[in-house]
Amino acid sequence: MKSISKKMPKSDDISIKLLLIEDSENDALILIYHLKKEGINVEYERVYSEVTVREALKNKKWDIVISDYAMPGFDGGEALKIFKEMDIEIPFIMISGTIGEDVAVQTMRNGAHDYLMKDNLTRLVPAIKRELIEAKNRRDKKKNLAELIIAKERAEESDRLKSSFLATMSHELRTPLNSIIGFAELIANDIFSYEDVVENSKLIYQSGHHLLALINDMFDFSLIESGELKINKTEISINKILDKLEIDFGRDNKVRTGVIKLIFEKDFEYGKDELYTDNIKFRQVLSNLIGNALKFTEKGLVKVGYKAIKDDAGNNFIEFFVKDSGIGIPENMQDVIFERFRQVEETHTRRFGGAGLGLSISKRIIEFLGGKNRVESQVGKGSTFYFTLPFDRESIKEVPEIKFVADKKLYNWSEKKILVVEDVDSNYKLVEMMLRKTNAKVIRAVNGIEAIEKCKSDKELDLVIMDIRLPDLSGYDATKRIKEMCPDFPVLAQTSYALSGDREISLQAGCDDYIPKPLDKSLFLSKINALLKKKNTQ
Repeated sequence: MKSISKKMPKSDDISIKLLLIEDSENDALILIYHLKKEGINVEYERVYSEVTVREALKNKKWDIVISDYAMPGFDGGEALKIFKEMDIEIPFIMISGTIGEDVAVQTMRNGAHDYLMKDNLTRLVPAIKRELIEAKNRRDKKKNLAELIIAKERAEESDRLKSSFLATMSHELRTPLNSIIGFAELIANDIFSYEDVVENSKLIYQSGHHLLALINDMFDFSLIESGELKINKTEISINKILDKLEIDFGRDNKVRTGVIKLIFEKDFEYGKDELYTDNIKFRQVLSNLIGNALKFTEKGLVKVGYKAIKDDAGNNFIEFFVKDSGIGIPENMQDVIFERFRQVEETHTRRFGGAGLGLSISKRIIEFLGGKNRVESQVGKGSTFYFTLPFDRESIKEVPEIKFVADKKLYNWSEKKILVVEDVDSNYKLVEMMLRKTNAKVIRAVNGIEAIEKCKSDKELDLVIMDIRLPDLSGYDATKRIKEMCPDFPVLAQTSYALSGDREISLQAGCDDYIPKPLDKSLFLSKINALLKKKNTQ
């Protein structure tokens, strides 16, 4: 490509890449000189046959094309046909020394943007500038139209997914609520045997946990979307977590009855299985994958395990896997299942429940933790989900093996007096019943002001269980006032504020510990016991 940059200075200098279709070198030089004189920087290539025109269009990008009309063996009309055939949108200006007006009109109809005579090039520079502007406008219009089409398609897909999601959530929320409300009504209004009451209570408990899992997914999704998901890394034992998951998922009906064989494979010895990551988020991801594997497997095998690997840069990772012999995932769905609101089955005839958030949340969590996700699957043969987490071998510490056992500890707080600050009757009743077998004396305050007065007047109090959202004075403010009077008096926050950061807010307000609702009875009693012991040692 030739370049001519010397020119007479102009206030509106422009630079162009010009494809010049011209058989006469002298005519080409005259045209280029005219452009230079008018202040245009020109990089150009001269071609004059079908082969060279096609080659130039294939290998380079051009701002404008100027073509002679009549050339030996090839003419501008044939050049126009090549442009139309190749669907190339470049401003095309035809020039000629002899052609009349009728041919010029036909040439414009065939796609040329302008037509000039060689003996009068005064219109050339204005025509070039005009065509460059119009070409940019056409490109911008085409780009904007393409973007609008993409935006429209995305909006339609988003609306479809949201509609599907809302329908699914309505179903998923109403299903456990139906069991909770229905069985609770039966227990309250009908006469049942003790065994029936126990069985119905278990079903209410299971449905409640299913409902809680859905709510937690919604909160996690909201935090991820807003970029507010907090990661708290600590050293964890992989094997101990797998042991606990084996116990938890061993209660699944398919596993318990032997329909599915659940296998856990541990690659490291106890004491050499330390991993620096977020304990809760890691459990959440692994639990989600195991739960999915059990849900989508009618019978056969679910295997959970891990191994050490290196990436291409030599960095150490642990690769975890959950393998099942379930329904499998079609190839065209193996990427989209990690998107929000997406599932393998998205119709009203789905056999399997779920809101379509679990895998999306898991994928984003693993990315937050520095790892990656992937899946291998065949329809009818099962799936294997993989995820990696960074692993620093040098940080491994010796840790003792710990076996997980059910917490059957009994507490005797017959000499203790506990104030429960709770404005909702049913929530107070639940706490009171959880404490009943401990023999503790339980009294109640229904708001923050009453709680302060009881702490001021009752010197026998040993502990306050403080709700946070109260009708007159918040639990945070009530705790601050109580701590001003009695700095060493233990306060346990129990609240429905269960997002990341709420625990820290409670502790900053002066609470000694925090537990979110719904209450886990074992954890609740354990925290109370620890605070009572702490008070006795002060």
